[in-house]
Amino acid sequence: SENHLNNRKAALEEEIAGKEQEKQDILTDKKDTDTQVQEIAEAAAKAKADLEAIQNKITELNNNIEAGKNTIIGELNQRATIKSKMGRFDTMMEQINIRKAELNSRLLRAKSDEAAREETIKKLEETFETVTEELRQMTEQEAASELELGNIRENLTGLDAKLRETQNRFHQEQSKLEALTNITERYDGYGGSVKKVMEQKEKEKGIIGVVADIIQVEAKYETAIETALGGNIQNIVTDNEETAKHMIGFLKQNRLGRATFLPLTSITKPQEFKNPEEKGVIGMADELVNTEKEYRNVAKAMLGRIVVVDNVDNAVKIARKFDYGIRMVTLEGELLVPGGAISGGAFKNNSNLLGRRREMDELEKKVKKLSDDIKTYNQKIEDTKSKRNKLRMDLEALKTEMQRKSIEQNTARLNISQARERMEEEAESAQSLKLEEQEIETKIFEIRSSKESIVQELAASEELEKTTQEQILVFQKELEGCRLEESEASAHAGEWEVKVEKMRQALDYKQANVDRIGGELERAQAELNEILEALTENAQEVERKKNNILEIEKTIAASHENQD
Repeated sequence: SENHLNNRKAALEEEIAGKEQEKQDILTDKKDTDTQVQEIAEAAAKAKADLEAIQNKITELNNNIEAGKNTIIGELNQRATIKSKMGRFDTMMEQINIRKAELNSRLLRAKSDEAAREETIKKLEETFETVTEELRQMTEQEAASELELGNIRENLTGLDAKLRETQNRFHQEQSKLEALTNITERYDGYGGSVKKVMEQKEKEKGIIGVVADIIQVEAKYETAIETALGGNIQNIVTDNEETAKHMIGFLKQNRLGRATFLPLTSITKPQEFKNPEEKGVIGMADELVNTEKEYRNVAKAMLGRIVVVDNVDNAVKIARKFDYGIRMVTLEGELLVPGGAISGGAFKNNSNLLGRRREMDELEKKVKKLSDDIKTYNQKIEDTKSKRNKLRMDLEALKTEMQRKSIEQNTARLNISQARERMEEEAESAQSLKLEEQEIETKIFEIRSSKESIVQELAASEELEKTTQEQILVFQKELEGCRLEESEASAHAGEWEVKVEKMRQALDYKQANVDRIGGELERAQAELNEILEALTENAQEVERKKNNILEIEKTIAASHENQD
């Protein structure tokens, strides 16, 4: 209805007015914000411009520093070139000075008077005489060396003869030692059964050896001790009774005869006899032998009751005194047994079983001494040969030296002749030397002038380097300050950029609100326009209807008039 449209029109007009006011308020606020954004943007632009100015300054300073360094490098290279030139001038000067010194020396020689030249020739002649005398002495020394070589040859012949004699004796004694060693190792002189048992010594570790193997005695007591032992000297010592029984079984099984065994475990408490303190008594037989501690009881068992006396006369006296109750033996081998029996006489053979070990030791010592003598003679021969060889080498060196001296003598003779020739030539060359000396002086002057110029150039280059270095230090110090300013300006520009961004975001938000309200106004205005059109159409319809009514009324009135 029309009332409804009018009400809605009024509401929309009111709404549009409110929205317009709100939009105006936002635009006013936005305008203020735009002003602030402009101000902040200008400040940000200024901060950025300041930063760029500082960065440009830094770039400029870096370029200045780099240019200064390049200048220094260029000057250093230039100075290297200058120094190279200086070195060449120095080399030239050195060579010229050397040449000048040579010329001066030659001029001095050339200026020497005739007496000086004669003095030189005199010295050369003295040298010739000296070499001639040395050659004479060397000839005498050569003869003496040849004589000494002859003596050394005779000495070597004598040493060779002594060496051969000693080697022969060595081989003889060594042969005796080998023979005696073989006899001892084969147990020659022992019973066949004893030999067979001793052949099993390597297999049967309990076999220690025969009594003669474990006893050592001085040569002067050998006859007495071997007589005292008698057949017991071939008794076999074993470690225990088991070994003894085993070896007795071995002899029985193989029908090899009989042997007496002395097990160490069964000989623990041998009987002892007190040594009678009588004239001629040397001691108890067991005390006159040496043996290892573990075999001491065996020695006491075999010899502990036998007294050793110096001779048979004293032995007989002692026997009488003790009623022939003591067993005694003399150094020559007489045996006196209890009861009064005396055994003695000459031995049928030289089979001294106890003496074999001692003879082997004595032969070993002789062989060793002869071996040492051979080494000594060989060393003497080597030393003599070394002396001979050295003398030969010295003689060869002497002959070589004599050849050299002979050449030196000829050279001295030639030098005298040449000196006389030079004396004549030097007088002719003196004038040319003076001319060359003048040329050298001219060159020295030119080189010194060039060096002075180079020194000035070098000083200027060093001064330029120093100045440039100082400028670089100033630029570097200024650069440090600019870098601090750049850091601060960069931070400041960043802060302004942040502020500008924040303000722009606020503007975007307000612009969005303006756009939103504009849209709402467009919609409200469109609706209002529709309502106004509707109201206009309604008014036109009313007017049309009013006109229709008037027409109708007119028609009616005319009709009445016609009727009247």
